[in-house]
Amino acid sequence: MLSWFEALRERIVVNEPFLRHLRTALDRITEPGSLRAQLLAVLVIADYFVKTAAEREELVQQALDMARASEDPLAVVAVINLLVISNINASDTRESLRLGGEMLTAATAAGRPDGALDSLVLRARCLLELGEGEAFEPSESSTSVSRASSDTPDSSGIAKSQLCRRLSRMDTFGSRGIPRQA
Repeated sequence: MLSWFEALRERIVVNEPFLRHLRTALDRITEPGSLRAQLLAVLVIADYFVKTAAEREELVQQALDMARASEDPLAVVAVINLLVISNINASDTRESLRLGGEMLTAATAAGRPDGALDSLVLRARCLLELGEGEAFEPSESSTSVSRASSDTPDSSGIAKSQLCRRLSRMDTFGSRGIPRQA
């Protein structure tokens, strides 16, 4: 179910068969936990054109609370990542920055360099939006990615190179998020 969502999320459409299967999965997985939290977060995006913003915010908060309570760092990373994709928190940059820090901690605990990388990009973007781009420390960031990938040494170099590529693209913006003149 979750991998099906990964393929569908590239285009946000109301996909009735997917929604039907997702709701069936949620009906069967009634016990609060990491899997139900992730499925609820997927529902937030899958129901984007069906539910109101308030309903989606309530669902994502339930999913986030459930993921935290499960003490599964992978669930926390997945739910925060889905929250970012859903743009529910887009207007609260400080909260997004805080969630980026929480996501980095969870990704590091879970040994997920991809989650660490996503959280660092989120944090860098938030700091740029706040006009505090200089507060982002790329050297600290590569250390975080390295820590997250300690169990998978081959992915460490890939994650570091992705981070450097993403940050180099962001470096074309000034501390206020305004493109620098060449």
